[in-house]
Amino acid sequence: MEKYGMCIGKFYPLHKGHINMIQKASSLVDHLFVIVSHSDIQSEKLFEQSNLKRPLTARDKLRIVQKTFQMQPMIQPILIDETNVPSYPNGWEQWAELVKNSVLSSRRTPKDFTNFSELSIFINEPSDVDGYQKYFGCEVLVLDQYRTDMNISATEIRKDPAKYWEFLPRASREAIAPTIEIAGGESSGKTIIVDKLGNFFGTTTVWEYGRTYCEAELGGDEAALQYDDYAIIANQHYQDIRFARRNANKFVISDTGYVATQAFCLAYEGREHPSVQEKIDNDRFDLTILLDNSTKWVDDGQRLIGNDEGRIAFQNTLKQIYQSNNISYVEIKTSSYLHRYEICKAVISAYINEKYSIGQLQHLVNKMEHRFSSEPKTDSSYDYSLSERQFNVIINRGISNESSSLIVLKKMIGGRFDIVQVDKKAFLSSSNEFVFTESEIKKHNENLLPFAVDIKKAGY
Repeated sequence: MEKYGMCIGKFYPLHKGHINMIQKASSLVDHLFVIVSHSDIQSEKLFEQSNLKRPLTARDKLRIVQKTFQMQPMIQPILIDETNVPSYPNGWEQWAELVKNSVLSSRRTPKDFTNFSELSIFINEPSDVDGYQKYFGCEVLVLDQYRTDMNISATEIRKDPAKYWEFLPRASREAIAPTIEIAGGESSGKTIIVDKLGNFFGTTTVWEYGRTYCEAELGGDEAALQYDDYAIIANQHYQDIRFARRNANKFVISDTGYVATQAFCLAYEGREHPSVQEKIDNDRFDLTILLDNSTKWVDDGQRLIGNDEGRIAFQNTLKQIYQSNNISYVEIKTSSYLHRYEICKAVISAYINEKYSIGQLQHLVNKMEHRFSSEPKTDSSYDYSLSERQFNVIINRGISNESSSLIVLKKMIGGRFDIVQVDKKAFLSSSNEFVFTESEIKKHNENLLPFAVDIKKAGY
C-alpha cells in the first residue's frame, strides 16, 4: 500500500527552505501532494509590501513548483484558489474542504487515494498542528521547526530579493528577475554600456538579436532585411531573455528590446509587425533606460541611419511607440559616455535596492546630469580628442617643452583607450585618433592644453 503525504504553502516565492522541506517529505512517502495556495487579495498585498519588481500570479507560482520538481514524478503540485476563503486563522473547515476537493479532482491523483486520514502532512509551524489534525484527521509531522537546515523565509526574500538571491531556485529567478532595457538609436553607445554594466553588476546580458541575425543570415548587411525577419528577431530576443532570466544574478540587462525592433520595422518597411507587437504587449521590460541620440555617429558597416534628421526621427519613433504602449522610461541626455555609464549604474542600483518610481529615477538622472554639467572638466577622454592632423600641428609647432622626446597619450583602438608613449618625432600614423586627458596634459606639458583647444577652434 502506497504512503501519501502533503505539503502546503503560498510559495511567494518558492525558495530553498520550501524545497528542503518538500524534498525531505518526498523521501518519507511514495506520493507527495504539494498544495500551492493562492489568494488574489493576499497576493496583491504581499506584492505591495515587497521590493519585488514582478508580481507572481497563481499560474506563475504553480509553474515554478512544477518546473522545480519536474523530474520527480512522485511530487504532484496542485493549485488551489482560496480567494473566497476567510483569512487565516479563520476558515479552517472551508479551506480544508477546498484542499480535499482539489486533490481528489486532480487528474494526476492516483485512483486508489480516497482517505485523507491516511495522509502524513508535513509542516514547519507547530502552531498549525491542531488545525490539520482536526480537519484532516491525519498524522502531522513538523520538519525543521527552527530552520536549522535553511534559515530563510519568503518574507525576508520579498523585502530584499537581491540580498537573498542565492536562496532562490532557477525557476523562481526566471519569474521574478527584473529585465532592464538599455534603449536608443544607432550609435548611442548602448551595446558597450550594456557590456560594462553586465561586467560591473556581474549579471547576465542579452544582446541585440537584430544585429546577430544580420551577421548570421544576411552577411552583415541589414539592408537585406525583409518584413518577415522582424518576427524572427523579436521571438529569438524573447528566448534569449528567458534564458538570461534563469541564469541571472538578481536582474537581466538587455541591449534594446521589442520597441526598437518595431521602430526599425516602421523605418524600413513603413508598417508595424503584429508579431513584434505581441511581444511588446505580453513581455514587458521592468525598467527602460532610453539613451539620447546626441553622441557621435559611427559607421560600423551595419548602420544605415547616420544623418542628423534620420537619427532624430528614429529617436522620436522610439518615444512614440513607448508612449502609445504606456511604457514609461528614464531618459539620459548627456553625450558623455562616462557620464552615461555612471548614471546607468546609479539608476539600476536605486531601482533594484529601493522602491524608486520612474519619476524618482528620472529626478536622479536630472540631478546627476546637472552636477556633471556644473563640474570643471576633469580627465575626460572626450573633451580633448585630437585628430591626426591636429596632433601633427602640435608636434610640428614644437609645443612640448620637456627634455624627453616622449609624450604620454591615449590611443583609441576600437572604442577602447590604452595608455601609450609616442615619440613626437616618430608619429604613429596607424592610429585613428590621439586623445589627451587633462591629468596627463598637466603632468607632462603645462602648455599643451590651451594649444590643443586653440588648434581645434582654428579648424585644423
